[in-house]
Amino acid sequence: MAKQKWVKEEAVLKQRFEFVQYQLDEEKKKSEEQKQAHESMLKSLQSSNRESVIGREEAQTKINEAEQKFMNERKKQEDQYNEYRKRLTDEVEQLKKKNNELELQ
Repeated sequence: MAKQKWVKEEAVLKQRFEFVQYQLDEEKKKSEEQKQAHESMLKSLQSSNRESVIGREEAQTKINEAEQKFMNERKKQEDQYNEYRKRLTDEVEQLKKKNNELELQ
């Protein structure tokens, strides 16, 4: 009976892990799309021949802000994924230990 419960718990954890993996993949795709959009915007801004120095400085400031925002968001998503993955991995390990104990009984 306990083994069946463990099998169910393990299946649920695996399913949750796969879902998180899917979410991460989707976030990576979205992040890559955002990166490409940012790079396109950066190239556009960098290639435009602005006459005023102030205009160039403003454009560079906006470019730097966009790059920083992108990097911060990406780091945040990676940290969240790593925390969740670690927690799920730890749960799976605990359930494996429980299973081994049950099998020894």
